Amino acid sequence: AARARLESIEWVEAAIVERRLPDGIYVKLKERNAVALWQRASDFILIDQQGRQVRTVDPNYYGHLPLIAGAGAPEQITALSLLLSEVPVIGRRVRAAVWVGQRRWNLTLDNMVEVKLPEDDAASALKKLAELDAKQQLLSRDIKSVDLRLPDKLVLQLNPQPEPPAADKNMPGKPKLPGRTSTSGVSSGQG
Repeated sequence: AARARLESIEWVEAAIVERRLPDGIYVKLKERNAVALWQRASDFILIDQQGRQVRTVDPNYYGHLPLIAGAGAPEQITALSLLLSEVPVIGRRVRAAVWVGQRRWNLTLDNMVEVKLPEDDAASALKKLAELDAKQQLLSRDIKSVDLRLPDKLVLQLNPQPEPPAADKNMPGKPKLPGRTSTSGVSSGQG
């Protein structure tokens, strides 16, 4: 009964409780090994390799773990781990993964590039991405996302170019016109 109560604690994977004569009790606990941090609404929950919830935590203390999100994501953590282990050069760079539509993953890499994986044969898509990165340093370029969902196409989305800085209205050498007021760079037309 004591062992069952101990194993009902969410972070305990297994417990051994033994009576040691004459008057001792020996307790050995094996903790669940958290492999990811699951974001569910505003809660962050540690999950183990089998997708079981370990406990709700402050995410600031577990920033070293990959973040996963999406309905049903914990149940897919084993498959995700196997997928990322097949292509370790990409797998080591994954910081977050979103389980999309209960069927496929979107990955966020350490440089904030989003990788959209296909529903079928995600391992081949990741291998293709690793090859392109090795040959052309694809993931080092100024891109926002890589879409691998189409088997015969690779779709890249570039990061938006920053807008040039607006000219300072009070820069020396620029005469200020009398009688005109300006809001956000647009003349009011009065004067």
